[in-house]
Amino acid sequence: MLELSLTLLIMIYLDALSCKKTERPPIWFMRQAGRYMQQYQDIRKNHNFLEMIGTPQLATEITLQPIDAFGFDAAILFSDILTLVKPFGCSLEFKEGIGPVIDDPLQAEAIKALEIPNIKQECGFVFEAVKLIREKLLPYKIPLIGFSGAPFTVASYMIEGKSSPNLETVKYWIGHNPNELHDLLEKLTVSVIDYLDEQVNAGVQALQLFDTWAGLLSYEDFKLFIAPYLKKIVSHVRTKHNVPITVFCKHTMAFLDLLIDINPNGISVDWQTNLRDIKSKVPSTMALQGNLDPLLLFAKPEKLRERVIEKLDIMKDRPGYIFNLGHGILPTTPVENVKLVVDTVKSYRG
Repeated sequence: MLELSLTLLIMIYLDALSCKKTERPPIWFMRQAGRYMQQYQDIRKNHNFLEMIGTPQLATEITLQPIDAFGFDAAILFSDILTLVKPFGCSLEFKEGIGPVIDDPLQAEAIKALEIPNIKQECGFVFEAVKLIREKLLPYKIPLIGFSGAPFTVASYMIEGKSSPNLETVKYWIGHNPNELHDLLEKLTVSVIDYLDEQVNAGVQALQLFDTWAGLLSYEDFKLFIAPYLKKIVSHVRTKHNVPITVFCKHTMAFLDLLIDINPNGISVDWQTNLRDIKSKVPSTMALQGNLDPLLLFAKPEKLRERVIEKLDIMKDRPGYIFNLGHGILPTTPVENVKLVVDTVKSYRG
């Protein structure tokens, strides 16, 4: 009986991505392996962030921490959306209180000579970690999600040099150097495809594209500089692999028709989106994931539980719903509230 239940467990996330009816929605969190966990902090005391993602044994241990602690329905590879930056020859450092910093941001005149790297060779540590994690996940009977930063978001960091509230330099390129920006996005798209291919070859069972900074563009610029490249990646994955792929970007509703046209298996919804509204607009063959505000994890338990159940009730008659956050979990999140949400979702039966 235990083996049967575990066999069913591995299917709930993948079934939801296929828009099959499930007993309850599956649950996992963006950034579920991370700084809010003491086990992560214990490792962080002795290793910097790049060492942690670059050492397969450490990446494996960290990936499994939230599975052991909370019982999520899927594991997501512990890595970073900017893994492709260094293979392109850019420096990358994670500075405390600042985040990722690239000291030598790209200049428009350098794009033509920029070479597409050998991803299999340059990112071998990621694929080794995937193999190790899959092996360690066997007793848990849950799937492993691989991911990549999307071309526009990765390009934004490479151009700006750090996180930017308004993408001032990128938007200068849009107005003055659009051809160079398209050239960079084309090269990154090739590398993202290579990167996802190798993750699938190593054993991931689902994929997610993170286009965090897409929400800072106008509709017209999203259509020009984001949608074609996401569509190319999604089309490649869905044609070549039997592996579902989800797309996440902020301000989902502003670009919803374009996201639907990109045709991923699922759309990950930010916390500002009205679930009632979006579920009526997205085809029933496309999964929806989200969209609890990460800051609600700081609420009183009764308020938090109420909001979780409210979302579950809204989506209860809609196959293909995956409970998640509307963005990544925050570093100071109370772990007891993470457990409360997981337990609430896993006990929900509508």
